[in-house]
Amino acid sequence: MTACIQRHAIPRRAVPFQGACVVIAVLAVGTPLAAVELDSIQIHGFISQGYYRTTQTDWYGSSQDAGSFAFNEAAINASAQPLDSLRLGVQLLARDFGDSGNNRIEIDWAFADWRAAARSGLKVGRFKMPYGLYNESRDLDFDHPTVFLPEVIYLPQLRDYTLALNGAMVYSGVDLGGAGQVDGCLFVGGQNLREEGDLANYLTDLNGGDSFSSISLDYIFGSTVTWQTPLDGLRLRASGAGFKGFEAVGRAEGSDVPGQPGVYADLDITTTVGTFLSGILSAEYQREGLTMAFEYLREYGRSEIDIVSQPFTYIPGALPGSTIRLNLPASQVHSTTYSLGEAMYGSASYRLFDRIELSVTRQVRFSNRNHPGSRFDRSWCFAGRYDIFSNWLVKAEWQYHDGYELDTGRDFPESWSLFALKTTVDF
Repeated sequence: MTACIQRHAIPRRAVPFQGACVVIAVLAVGTPLAAVELDSIQIHGFISQGYYRTTQTDWYGSSQDAGSFAFNEAAINASAQPLDSLRLGVQLLARDFGDSGNNRIEIDWAFADWRAAARSGLKVGRFKMPYGLYNESRDLDFDHPTVFLPEVIYLPQLRDYTLALNGAMVYSGVDLGGAGQVDGCLFVGGQNLREEGDLANYLTDLNGGDSFSSISLDYIFGSTVTWQTPLDGLRLRASGAGFKGFEAVGRAEGSDVPGQPGVYADLDITTTVGTFLSGILSAEYQREGLTMAFEYLREYGRSEIDIVSQPFTYIPGALPGSTIRLNLPASQVHSTTYSLGEAMYGSASYRLFDRIELSVTRQVRFSNRNHPGSRFDRSWCFAGRYDIFSNWLVKAEWQYHDGYELDTGRDFPESWSLFALKTTVDF
């Protein structure tokens, strides 16, 4: 849903059993763990703190000048396998990223995974969406050399929508012998969308309103097919996802009216999207210390936007220096916009001396592939990672962006840059 609204339209170790975490798992998954052997319960988690600074624009809050330390995460998860065919898991997460998260504690995921056969089964609950190569591991710093995954595919402000869903997924796999193996899945479910969440901030960036009284959708659906090829280290994936029945009701107060100095307007903005579809073709090759990845995305959606404008101005009042608000005739405008987005990236990383990993990424995104010059982002990313210990790392990253498609500060810079640092402890 990355461009439905146009701007102009508006290996780890187990730690000792902790009873509190098991209670969390019982409540979240809804399956009694009393019969589970305590040794089979795994408790893990991570804590991270970062810093980022931008030039020419603010990015997810106030990030120019002194930069921002509002970039941290803390999570704890519990997993158990009461039966050979049943696995349970739950994770609590608190995060802060600029103007999103605000360290609110949430159930990040909580699921029951039943395997009917060696590679076939059913997963229910809240689980990560298998979309693209890295969506399921986007919060696991130890799985990636960069601070941020390529934003043209894994937009941080759409984490609310893309990370996980509440529903069910069926999956299966086939061994092709000398041709490798193929795994596939189908999933469907709902979503936890909040009027003050990441998606709300994204809608604000796209002029969909400064505050929201409701954000909802009917359901999300998708599928993924992965081929582990005969070539050692090469996997190919095709994944698709979409949603039906999205609606956001927003409001912007005191907006300037273009071409009418001194006239302002309160705007009630209703955005609806009947169906939104997106698909990604992915390839990853790993060989010794080298990892190369490429992903290509296409998306389509149609948005209906209704704006009720209540304009007003101020006139002199009876007392000296006072003013009176004068309401002007209201008006309503309906518009239709189309999301025809296209994005791609290529990345390469190499691990040196076991503890150091360097990476480079080239990424491109067009808001409308039929008019690539309208809104775009062409960027380079250079990153380095150092593993202090097996469970403690630090990362540094520098990005240079040509274009403002990924800018969230409404400054519309021709070019801008981002520098970020992050350290994570895993347990």
